[in-house]
Amino acid sequence: MNDVYKYLKEELLQKDDVIVAAISGGPDSMALLSILLEVRKELPITIVCAHVNHNVREVSMDEKLFVESFCKEHDVIFEYYLIEQYHNDNFHQDARKIRYQYFEKLIAKYCAQYLFTAHHGDDLMETMLMRMVRGSILRGYAGFPKISKKKNYWLVRPLIHKTKIELEQYDRENGISYVIDHSNEKDVYTRNRFRKYILPVLKKENLQVHHKFYDLSEELLECSAFIEREVAAVLPTVYENQILFLEPFSKIDRYLKRCVLEKVLEELYTNNPSILKKDHVLSLLSLIEHSGSNMRISLPEHITAIKSYENISFVKDFNIASDYDLIIQNKILLPNGHRIEYGDNPDTTNFSCRLLSSELTLPLRIRNRRDGDIVFVKGLNGKKKLKDIFIDEKIPMKDRNEWPVLVDSSNQVLWVPGLKKTKFDKPIEEKYDIILRYY
Repeated sequence: MNDVYKYLKEELLQKDDVIVAAISGGPDSMALLSILLEVRKELPITIVCAHVNHNVREVSMDEKLFVESFCKEHDVIFEYYLIEQYHNDNFHQDARKIRYQYFEKLIAKYCAQYLFTAHHGDDLMETMLMRMVRGSILRGYAGFPKISKKKNYWLVRPLIHKTKIELEQYDRENGISYVIDHSNEKDVYTRNRFRKYILPVLKKENLQVHHKFYDLSEELLECSAFIEREVAAVLPTVYENQILFLEPFSKIDRYLKRCVLEKVLEELYTNNPSILKKDHVLSLLSLIEHSGSNMRISLPEHITAIKSYENISFVKDFNIASDYDLIIQNKILLPNGHRIEYGDNPDTTNFSCRLLSSELTLPLRIRNRRDGDIVFVKGLNGKKKLKDIFIDEKIPMKDRNEWPVLVDSSNQVLWVPGLKKTKFDKPIEEKYDIILRYY
């Protein structure tokens, strides 16, 4: 472990640094704690041992007492957290989230510069292989780095070049006691199956295969960092306020498109990034590349991606508007935020309408669209489906269901405010007694 010791003492740590070390009591973490104690002999540092009891095994309390006793014997600050309740069906995912929230509280409490974990080369191989099988994004396939910058601390995995066998050998040679978590032998956990059946086969081919995986991880992380810089440069030109602008988006490289969509989804799911899968990105890309407009797909946590002619909007808790059917009074506020009023001196645009009451069945009503709505468009010899008008005018699907339609009590369509007048609209020089305006 001389290389690990040298890295910590000569390259990473400085006098008076504070390290929070995640220590379970197993052979890996006890080797890490032992190495830190060796560094402390030469370099004055503060070590805070963070021990988490996952509260799922009967021996967990014995492990807590073991680690606590070791820390007391070696003058190490001991901090303990008992997880009393989980909130997610995915135990490993929820446990990890809770652990790191606790670690970050300790970092703040002790003003620590570093969080150390005992992840080693076998862990990296298992993680990369699992993600290859399940599917991931480029950065995900890289597993995890040796050191990464967080908001106010560095996350360091100094044992990433070592195998579990090397760590256990180090413990034996230095008389370091540890506990064994027998749940690591159960085949019910995916990681355990990779550890027991896949890694031994790879190591038969090359005993140093973990170094090859580390090299691949570094390569992928460098590629990912480069792509992230490219994404950061282009993102403001194609995405803002949860709207993706399709025209500029169409001009970028297809692979970069995927990476931009990954970033958009990361922003949408900041609080739960692990919920995202590659399939979500591919579904979005398929939606964008489809020739049709006014389409939508559902994403996790009740977010809907709605495609119009010019953009894609990401809407939380999207629902098709409920039907409405309102009698026109002096002024009426519409569900889409606009209003219709009786008025005078109307303009000649589609935002005003002049009618003759004797030709209609009163009272007038304003409602949203109905299946089969037919419009006798002014100036057009014949009739047209309202659905086709929405398509021709490129009205987004999310707006169509709330768009107001003026009808009389016999359900004749008299006006599609802001879009089309009908044959019932009167020229200024003809007789009319009703003037409506759409604001």
